[in-house]
Amino acid sequence: MLGYDLQSITQMRVPDIVPAEDRDIALAAVQTVVRGERLRGDFRLMAADGGIIWVSAVAVRISDDRFLAFCQDITDRKAVETELAQYREHLEQLVKTRTAELQDTNDKLLDTQFAMERAGIGIHWVDADTARFLYVNRFAAELLGYTVEELLQMTVYDIDKNISEEKFIHMRELSRQQCRTAFETAQTAKDGTSIPVEVALHYLPARANLPERCIVFLTDISQRKAAEMARARALEEAERLARSRRDFLANMSHEIRTPLNGVLGLAQIGTRENREGKIHDLFRRILEGGQGLLSVVDDILDFSK
Repeated sequence: MLGYDLQSITQMRVPDIVPAEDRDIALAAVQTVVRGERLRGDFRLMAADGGIIWVSAVAVRISDDRFLAFCQDITDRKAVETELAQYREHLEQLVKTRTAELQDTNDKLLDTQFAMERAGIGIHWVDADTARFLYVNRFAAELLGYTVEELLQMTVYDIDKNISEEKFIHMRELSRQQCRTAFETAQTAKDGTSIPVEVALHYLPARANLPERCIVFLTDISQRKAAEMARARALEEAERLARSRRDFLANMSHEIRTPLNGVLGLAQIGTRENREGKIHDLFRRILEGGQGLLSVVDDILDFSK
């Protein structure tokens, strides 16, 4: 087994057929047998050509000065075990690396979800065939007053009365073609209130064990809609005030200019019939003052227009 001839090997000691780095182990094993204890274990032996052979050894003391050892060559088995150990170590390293990658990805997803929750963005995963919710984030559930578990038992039709089955199919096909579609709608909260939202819908084809899905991002636009309504009311009020001003100017033009023209007409008649003297001077002053007042009224109307 070791490649020695009988004469040579009977002139050698146990440490002579053991690799130098294993000699302390071999001497300790010999001392175990010398003490009368039974020895069983795997050891490395050195062949005549310098090669290393693994053996499974059993040794027992049979007299005061002798012990008997049985050795079986297990080099091939050890090679397989070493290869398996290396393979196992490689797999463990792959698992550690993959686990670290998955943990890193999961941490990033949690960070992204945290950011979206704080940014006020709702997320739905919707089954493209049944319109059933496959996933909802916390913000999307709280927006409507539901729990996540409650929404996962519902469909799009349960929370959006503006979307029929035909309209959902139309939006799904549109998103298939364009990959994304966006629109505004109003969703019904658990307490029955209507909440305006802006929807961005993305289509994802089926893969692995996941069905084809619509990924929906929801933004609460209640404040924007309230601002638009306030702006519309303000515009309506401004138009009402503008109409009131036009009506006022028209009335002022009629109510002031008409009697004033009458006064001026009488003053003109008075100046023609009294061409000199104190009466003429009074009518002239009335005429000049009235013409000046009429000019001021005209300027005010022009400025207001």
